Amino acid sequence: MINFASFAYSIFLAENSLTRDFIIFLIGFSIINGMMEELLWRGIILSRMSELSGEKTAVLFSGLAFGFSHIMLGYSFISCLLFAFGGVFYAAITVKSRSIFPAVIWHIAMNVFMILSGFIPFPG
Repeated sequence: MINFASFAYSIFLAENSLTRDFIIFLIGFSIINGMMEELLWRGIILSRMSELSGEKTAVLFSGLAFGFSHIMLGYSFISCLLFAFGGVFYAAITVKSRSIFPAVIWHIAMNVFMILSGFIPFPG
């Protein structure tokens, strides 16, 4: 609910036409991106780093690396800081739950909110 509340204002201001193409993009991007990023950052990088340097270091490093990897996509430094905070959160819930699934679900939900708010633009 907190995540939705943080995007609610932008979602209600966004002028999204709920066309078939938009819905396909919303669902497809959210699921594929959420699953693939979590498999890479929490499934591979976090788990391997935990073995090498311990869970706390791995949570911090993988979260920061996740956040700042978004710079190459054109996001601002401040946005990347927010992504890094999210990455640390996703890593922490993965370590705490001993499962990647809570992070995948949360990531998919965040992608939906970001698309609906226009933070992730619809290319169509």
